Formats: sequence, C-alpha cells, structure tokens
Amino acid sequence: MKRLLLALLPLLMVGCASVTTGSSQPIKVETITTTGTVITGADCSFVSEYGVVPFKSGNTATVHRSNKDINVSCIWPNFSAAVGRIVSRANAGLAGNLLIGGVIGAVVDHSTGAGYTYPGWIRLVFGQSRVFDRQNEKDDVVVTGQMINEASEVPAPTVAISPSSPSSPSSPSTPSTPNNNQYGMIATGFARIDDVDAVPYLGDRGRNTYREWLATRTPRAFAIAPNGFYAATSGLRPKDITAPSDPSERAITLCEQGAKRPCKLYAVNGSVVWVKPVAQTAPNSATATTLTKLPEAAAAPQAID
Repeated sequence: MKRLLLALLPLLMVGCASVTTGSSQPIKVETITTTGTVITGADCSFVSEYGVVPFKSGNTATVHRSNKDINVSCIWPNFSAAVGRIVSRANAGLAGNLLIGGVIGAVVDHSTGAGYTYPGWIRLVFGQSRVFDRQNEKDDVVVTGQMINEASEVPAPTVAISPSSPSSPSSPSTPSTPNNNQYGMIATGFARIDDVDAVPYLGDRGRNTYREWLATRTPRAFAIAPNGFYAATSGLRPKDITAPSDPSERAITLCEQGAKRPCKLYAVNGSVVWVKPVAQTAPNSATATTLTKLPEAAAAPQAID
C-alpha cells in the first residue's frame, strides 16, 4: 500500500500551483501626479492576451495569470496618461510542482497561468511610463516601478500585417530623439482606449490590428487617415534603424507613407488623443470637396512595426 501511495504521489501533486494560487490574481493600482498628489477614481484598464479589464484607480481588479506581461494605463482629465508594464514572474508553486509533480504538473501550471505571479500592489504616475516587477516587491509595500527608458527597451514587437495589405516603400529618415511631449499627450476624452468600435475610418482588419496594438508594450502610438490607412507602433527601437525612434512620430510617418495624405494620432500609450474634425461647409456646395473613406480593400491599410 505504501508503495502504491508513493507511486501516486506525483500524480496527486500535479497542478500544485493551480490548487494553491489559482489562475487569477487581484492587483491594486494607485495613481499619483508627479508632485505626489494621490488621484483616486481615474479610469484605468489592464490589457493582456485575455482581454481588457476596466477599473478605477485606488481599487483592486482581478487579472488572469499568464507567463506574459500585462499593460496597464490610467487617464484623468487634464493630465497625461499614466502607463505601465507589469512583469510576469514564475512563482514558487511552479518550481515546486516541477520537482514534485514532474513535467506534467509544470505544463498544467504554465498553460493555466497558475505558475506565474504579478506584483499585487503598484503605483502609477501620470505622465510617466513605468515597469513593475515583483522581484522588487516587499510585504505590504507598494511597488513604485522603474521609469521606462531607451536603454531598457528591447526591439519593438511586430504587429500582425495582413497578407493582402501591400506595404509601401519606406523612405529613409533621420533617427530622432524620443519626444516625451508626444508620449504625454493629453487625453481628449473622445473614447475609452479599449473601445475598438470608436476608432474612426477603420474596417475590420484595422480594428483587429488596433485590438492587438492594445496588448503591446509602451511607449506606443496608433495613427489613422481618413482613407482607411493606419499605422501601429510600439517601442523605442524599431527594426528599421532609419525610422524615428519616437513611436508617435514613427506612426505618423508610416501612416502618411501609405495614405499619401496627412494622418493624425488616435491613441498614444494608454490615452485616446483624437480630436474629432470639425465639418467645414463650403460657400458653394457645387464646388465643395469632401474626404471619404475608401473601401478597405482599396485603401490597403498599413499595420506596421
């Protein structure tokens, strides 16, 4: 009997972390200004592979555990957005399960996300982008994070490009210095950052790309044109070294290369910065011209960087 129990022990221990921690985790988010004033009730959202979780700052929201990082952003009137990336780390349950429960247990905890943990309490700063890592977490102490800078950035990830969308040739440009003013553009309140249907001009492919862009790391930008073209950028180090390092500038440049007309930023980091154009009425309607959105297939929208 003892031998049988010993033989079954590894199987009984499979999913150790799944049982002890579960696949979800609460995270408390505080928001402050650069002068240290606490702001409670800002509109915030977690964005991950599992979707968007809206909540108010000063409260706790529950996220699905994963081996991937989570993006978080908060907006407040008359302030630049507070954005951050929450780093995923393997927890003790995953390591213990690998030793006791074997590979099967570790695979279970990896696939369910139970083997990973995020910081439980973080503080965002309006106008700043920060990285939050639970390696810096202490019991009952808020994690203030580290400022994101170019040195800590990895090459920008690629947002999915539709095979049917021809790419426009890129013209060389001079690498630029990151423009923090563009990163910190004031939210206009046009729509929530996660309201995909509110983005003007886009067709289904464009909205899918915007949805994927929401899960990319900051700094980031999304630019659009009236004829359906768009550009999604993320990170300070594009694969094309001739492209601007500033995601906002890069998004405008790439969008206008394809649209062949001016583009405007719709969203930067965790804020919608779009201002709805004011309709202009020409004195003589017979000679008035208007910009109309082309069918998506004709517009050949861009999803670059």
